Amino acid sequence: MVKLSKAHVSLDENGRLDPSPNLNGDAHAVSRNYFQFPNDSVGLSESYQLLRNAFENIVSETIFEEKQEALYTKARKLLGLGASAMPLVYSPFFLPKMRHDDIGLEIENVYFPAIQNSYKAECPDNDFTVEFKDSLEGKIKSIPGLGHDRLEAAVRESDILGLSLFILREYSVQAAREQITVMPTDFSLTGMLDLSGSLVARPKLMFNTEQYAPMVWTPSCETPWEHANFHYEAYGYNLMFNRRV
Repeated sequence: MVKLSKAHVSLDENGRLDPSPNLNGDAHAVSRNYFQFPNDSVGLSESYQLLRNAFENIVSETIFEEKQEALYTKARKLLGLGASAMPLVYSPFFLPKMRHDDIGLEIENVYFPAIQNSYKAECPDNDFTVEFKDSLEGKIKSIPGLGHDRLEAAVRESDILGLSLFILREYSVQAAREQITVMPTDFSLTGMLDLSGSLVARPKLMFNTEQYAPMVWTPSCETPWEHANFHYEAYGYNLMFNRRV
């Protein structure tokens, strides 16, 4: 497939990226918009406080907000949005330098507790649950060339500040993997580290009291099972991590 230029990147009225032609994986050509993220804005100050409660040595709030605003502006420019009022669902993230060689152990020991604390802080009557009961050790690998491999290499060396955009909605895992290969190279496909970090900063990302919220996969990572991957999803008003085919 040919790389997309800004002139060929198109999003629907809800900020969902239209699939490129000739994807082999399944993706809705036109979104039903049946599954929706909550219609609330990202409070950078609130996200910063949640991240600061979770991690040591985070940058100052001023630097955090400046970098997030710059990343968001850059992303919109790359998507050809400019000053458009087009809504985009996004979340900041902060990843501390990795403590474990294994991604699965990093998620279990660093991010699950941080997500639990953030979710309880924002939703004290609800829970974050890990329904996959086996250890994640050895079960999560970055796929070369999709972006999470670059993120993993960087966070093994130092703390990382970034931003997640949730624009590949109603794409299968395979279609998302194909779609990212034709996007501008500044973009990476969501994986375990950035998505988990995003849920520390924005734990209510999938907390929607009006509509069913989408589940969010980690397609930039592979598992030992050919047709199964890990995801986060809303289960009632709880947040859940699990594996699904």
